[in-house]
This record gives sequence, structure tokens and C-alpha cells, in this order.
Amino acid sequence: MLFNVVQCPLKFFDTTPVGRVINRFSSDMSTIDKKLPVTLPILLRFILLCLSAIVVDMIV
Repeated sequence: MLFNVVQCPLKFFDTTPVGRVINRFSSDMSTIDKKLPVTLPILLRFILLCLSAIVVDMIV
């Protein structure tokens, strides 16, 4: 999202209030802050499951 905002033409910044852009970034960060603690353990568990399956396949 930051890349898209940086690439916007200057007219975007003339017509869009800075508060609206900052609000959007802060709401996106809030969503990440809420979902990351729930999603990260699931991701780590999945990675460990895949690695253990590979190790078992190598042994058997």
C-alpha cells in the first residue's frame, strides 16, 4: 500500500486530506496487529508439520 501511495500523482495529495491517508494506514496496521497473534502460531505449526513430514519421509 505504501508503494501505491508513493507512486500517486501529486493531484491525489492535493485532493485527498492527509488525515484520510493516515487513517487508512492506521486502520490497516490495526488489522495486522489484531490478526498477527492469531495467525502466526498457526503458520508456525503448519511449517513444523511440513518439516516433520519431510523428516519422516526421509527416514521411512
